[in-house]
Amino acid sequence: MSAIEYALGPGDKVGQYEILSSLGAGGFGITYLAYDPRLDRKVALKEFFPEDFARRRKDGRVVPRDESASETFDWALERFSDEARTLARFSHPNIVRVNQLLPDVNGTAYIVMDYIEGVSLKASMVRDGLPSPERILAIFDQLLDGCEAIHRNGILHRDINPSNVMMRTTDLDDRGRTETGELKKGDPIPVLIDFGASRQVGLQRKSAIATPGYSPPEQYSANKAQTEASDIYALAATVHHMLTGQAPPNAAARHEEPLAVVPRDRAEAFRPEFLPALLEGLQLNLAGRPQSIEAWRKKLGPLKVVADPTSKVVADSTGRRSLLIGAGLASIALAGGGIALLGRSHGLSGSARPFHLAWSKDFGTLAYDDPFGQIAITPTGCAVAANRLGDDGNARMLGIGIDSAGALAGEWVDDAPGGRAHAILPMPDGGILVGGTVGDTAVLARLGKDWRPIWRRDVGAGAVKSILPAANGVVIGLEEPESSGAPLIALNHSGDLVWRVNIDKGSGEAVERMVLLAKGGYAVLGSGLRVRQTAAGDMNESYTWVAILDDQGKVKNRPQTTGMGAAFGWGIVEVDGVLYVTGRTSDGRPDAPPRVFMWAIDPTGVELWARWDYPGVPSSGRGLALADKNTLYLSGWSGNPSHVRFSQIGPNGNLVWDSTQQTTANVAALGLAMRGPSDGYCLATAKGSGEQNRLLISRLASGGIDDNGHN
Repeated sequence: MSAIEYALGPGDKVGQYEILSSLGAGGFGITYLAYDPRLDRKVALKEFFPEDFARRRKDGRVVPRDESASETFDWALERFSDEARTLARFSHPNIVRVNQLLPDVNGTAYIVMDYIEGVSLKASMVRDGLPSPERILAIFDQLLDGCEAIHRNGILHRDINPSNVMMRTTDLDDRGRTETGELKKGDPIPVLIDFGASRQVGLQRKSAIATPGYSPPEQYSANKAQTEASDIYALAATVHHMLTGQAPPNAAARHEEPLAVVPRDRAEAFRPEFLPALLEGLQLNLAGRPQSIEAWRKKLGPLKVVADPTSKVVADSTGRRSLLIGAGLASIALAGGGIALLGRSHGLSGSARPFHLAWSKDFGTLAYDDPFGQIAITPTGCAVAANRLGDDGNARMLGIGIDSAGALAGEWVDDAPGGRAHAILPMPDGGILVGGTVGDTAVLARLGKDWRPIWRRDVGAGAVKSILPAANGVVIGLEEPESSGAPLIALNHSGDLVWRVNIDKGSGEAVERMVLLAKGGYAVLGSGLRVRQTAAGDMNESYTWVAILDDQGKVKNRPQTTGMGAAFGWGIVEVDGVLYVTGRTSDGRPDAPPRVFMWAIDPTGVELWARWDYPGVPSSGRGLALADKNTLYLSGWSGNPSHVRFSQIGPNGNLVWDSTQQTTANVAALGLAMRGPSDGYCLATAKGSGEQNRLLISRLASGGIDDNGHN
């Protein structure tokens, strides 16, 4: 289990501090957002919890995982406390402020720090794009100041990277200045957080702990010393990321994989000595780097941009220098680890790619107006999981295939009454997997090309809500009865159990959807329900969470949000390493109208943005689909009576275009599946005559705004 699964919950107390939420976990500890009632303020609370050799007992105490870990646990706890005492002496604008050490609480220790309002440097680059050369130098200058301050006191950070630099909102005084000097209003201040004491523990245990892309080669070995030059490498890698938009390759891969290329228009903004000095900080050989911040500053020169440069001097990782003159250069590209990027795009497209409904067809009566059906692309059209009203008045699990012209290509109806299908997965051999529920039993059926059943498995209590392919089978996500759990189950191709993990803490949570991550592992979207005490009495509060897991189901990060006050997430996709979620949110009141909910988080679980300020109340998001590399479409409903709604989501969650299909009946778009910008399908439900629920499937085509209500 990862440390975040052992985290304290909202409402738990640590001394005078009340836990509000978990902010994240690393190999060495768990960080919480907490409330200080004495000073009426929020604080960040870091708990010593080394996940590799600690566990939490039922009474909340943190203890060594076993007897063999006791010595390391005690040694590491003392290092954790020593670092807190040292950092508490600092009052520096670019170093997170430590206010208090709470020793001997719950068998461990806690560091009370300022809670920094803002986002990480990594999150800000995803949300706002790359900083300008002026901003890069301003951020770099302040990070150099922070590093120099800790180095003078014998401390190494050991884990500088864009996720560990928080961009704190600027506070201007009456003269328009900040404690860091002249800044424009609104310019955020970089603050170093999460000092890497865990690296010291790794050394003590003869194991290496490193952050890929940012850690120098010596940090990958437990037997090599680390110096101020180790922090210089990590800081240079962070600045290089700001220049190019890409994390540097891992230190071990630098000989085969060069650093990205800095585009000419960005490179020419810097003084001639800057880029060579930055590359010197990225030397793989520790002795080849500047040995102190002071020595590095002398090589970097004044951190100012130049208006009209006529030449640039650059050097590759071996120290060779080249003089590049004139305006005819397309970029600076260096072999063996030079400066990089040729304009790799990030995030979502802001260019409008509208579509309209080419046709829409009715495929029968539903027993339930169920929001959890699913649609998926097949080689010849699409496949849909839903339910079918039987002659006996009971629901049946339903799977159907539709060709590109809207003709029925295949159908499977489960014989067992009381069933609903929620998930569908086309298989490489042309067959289909359909998952759902019959009564309180989760069911998975394997169908052949002809839609006839090959096998059918009862896989536990609840409902199959999502299915993903795995190396030797599939992984399914379940909703257990009464939302009492959130298990993932891996099955082989015959439907036999391989492994099972439960990613909730027994707090009324359920899996909704899952996606495979481009770099391996899974992202699991879920919902939860908890009771929150208010002045008006207890209130049920729904929340959305995302668990980011490795290939074996181990949780790495698990952020959650309540949106406006209550939130459900029903769709999730990954675009360029960022996870986007859609669903419904409201202020939590029973009669509050729902609103479309959009949420973006990075792979470490940091929130990039959350939005619900779209037109159309009431409304809801139901499905997300990626049409090409970075064009993201949203399906849902809006209005009362409801109308089908489609939108394109832009880089910051904005609506590039928003289209409502006006109808006379209550119609809601649910699932969305795209083969490309001009080819896709939509799953919807409609209230027909006599309030019957009908299953609608529509073909989507490009061509912009049509005459049928799109606006």
